[in-house]
Amino acid sequence: MTSPQVWDDAFARAQYVGQQLGQPVLDPLKQNKDQQLTPYWIVETSSGLAEPMEIGQGQNMDGLQIDQETGQIWLHLMVPKGSASTSEALPWRKAMSNAFRRNGDPPGKWAVGLYYDTQQAIPPDLDQEGNWYTLSLAINYRYQDGYTPAAS
Repeated sequence: MTSPQVWDDAFARAQYVGQQLGQPVLDPLKQNKDQQLTPYWIVETSSGLAEPMEIGQGQNMDGLQIDQETGQIWLHLMVPKGSASTSEALPWRKAMSNAFRRNGDPPGKWAVGLYYDTQQAIPPDLDQEGNWYTLSLAINYRYQDGYTPAAS
């Protein structure tokens, strides 16, 4: 299960980049592909692990239960067929990638307990039916909920 903090952080980062590129970033539950005529982004998430983090023998840290979660943020660049070249589209995906590589870049620092790890870029399926190509970017993440590290 994706935590709301992970979704909110990822969506805010994607929206920031989308605004810089002049491309809409859509929530998958609110999107209407029929209204889109130019390249746009869809944000999705998937979780691979979501469970309590065991510290010692079932103990909690500082009296708090800590949940750990791992998964992927999926960013799908939707490009109308014939509207852009590969050399135009790749920098768009790179710009989105960069928003998840540097902590502290706009729109702000990562949520407490959230870490973005490796990324995978998936090329478009040139045999895809319809009027759109999809270039996808998957960002692996780790999130620990329930623990705020002490200020140093």
